[in-house]
This record gives sequence, C-alpha cells and structure tokens, in this order.
Amino acid sequence: MHRDVDMNQFTTRFDHSFSGSDQLFGRFVFSNVKDTEPFPATVDPSGNPLSPPGFGQTTFQRSRNLAVVYTHIFSPSFLDEFRFGYGFLDVGQHSQNSSVDFVTQFGFQGTNPPPLASIWKSLHPPSIPGITA
Repeated sequence: MHRDVDMNQFTTRFDHSFSGSDQLFGRFVFSNVKDTEPFPATVDPSGNPLSPPGFGQTTFQRSRNLAVVYTHIFSPSFLDEFRFGYGFLDVGQHSQNSSVDFVTQFGFQGTNPPPLASIWKSLHPPSIPGITA
C-alpha cells in the first residue's frame, strides 16, 4: 500500500492597458487535490502507523481564487479603482471503510444507541392533557 496524491493546479494572470488612463489586471488560481493515505498521520513514537490496513483515509481539497482590478486615471491627482474578488474552498475527508457496518457484520449487541429523539421522548414524555405520545 502506498500513498496516492492526485494534484491538478494552475495559475493564470493577465494585464492589459487599454490606454494610458485605463488598465485591467486579472488573476485566476485553480487547485484540485485528492490524497489517499492508507496509513493516516496517526503514528506511534517510533513512527509506525497506528491504523491497520483498510482503515486509511482520502482527503480532498478544491479551491478557486479570482481577482480583477480595473483602474482609470482621471488626472495626475485623481483616479478610480474597481476591485473584485472571489474565493471558493471545499475540503473534506472520508475513511476507507466508512460505509461498512461492522456492528452488524460482527454481531455486536447493544453498541448502536437508538436515535436521540427516542431517548428524549422516553425521558420527557408529553404531559399535555388529552394528547398522548
């Protein structure tokens, strides 16, 4: 088992001068990273992984960044500048065995608690006369 990193990134920039008084600048940054680690960063003091095989994780990051600046010079002492920016970041992770129901698979009893709503209902039954739970 080995670590698998899939990384796609690029940056682009443009500068344009329409005239001595009008200039435009733009930048766009794109990044997609998917990192599959069979042995996540949890290690013992000697550096050996603590996670057994099959319990690794996959993390992902998608990001975008856009910047645009338009400058107009009216006179040597007066200018106008318009700036626009946009940023996007989506990060997450999931375990390799997150979809496996080990409790049912191995027949463990009493390990999955009932949903919180049923616990709350049993502790605080409704007490409005004429209405039952």
